[in-house]
Amino acid sequence: MITQSTTMAADVATRAVRQAFATFASGDVTDVETFCHADYWNNEAPEYTGPQGFRTIVAIMRGAFSDLSYQEQRIICQGDAVALWTVMRGRHTGQLHGLRPTGRVIEQRQMHWIRMREGKLAEHHAVRDDLGLLIQLGAMVIPGVLAEAAGAGIPSCALFDAAVRAAAMPS
Repeated sequence: MITQSTTMAADVATRAVRQAFATFASGDVTDVETFCHADYWNNEAPEYTGPQGFRTIVAIMRGAFSDLSYQEQRIICQGDAVALWTVMRGRHTGQLHGLRPTGRVIEQRQMHWIRMREGKLAEHHAVRDDLGLLIQLGAMVIPGVLAEAAGAGIPSCALFDAAVRAAAMPS
């Protein structure tokens, strides 16, 4: 049986995570302290810590992608952990880790795991389809039918299988 306090904690955690991802879309970082713990640690970018680090990541992503959005697919809260499955979309109009703007529209599936403390984001882990993103941006070139499949949003496991089959073909 779920108790009232457990439900309230889950509501607070879910709201904080949703607020964090909405910040990427809006770019408004004025209220970051309301959802980001002072000791926030991002395992994907450990050089950016705390609320200021969160602000920096928002600036980097918004600088790289215009029309940035995250479409929530599913969110689950259990104890101090929140799992969020989302799809990031945007147009690559600024530099991203040295990659010049391509103007391409991207879509990236992501899974985020957030540990909460005192109702705020304290630790973040992510699993993203970075290979798919690099292919969409043209930073990784793949041959023929595989490129078409990648551009069409074919799930990464099917793309992987197709790549293995293509690599096994005699040249």
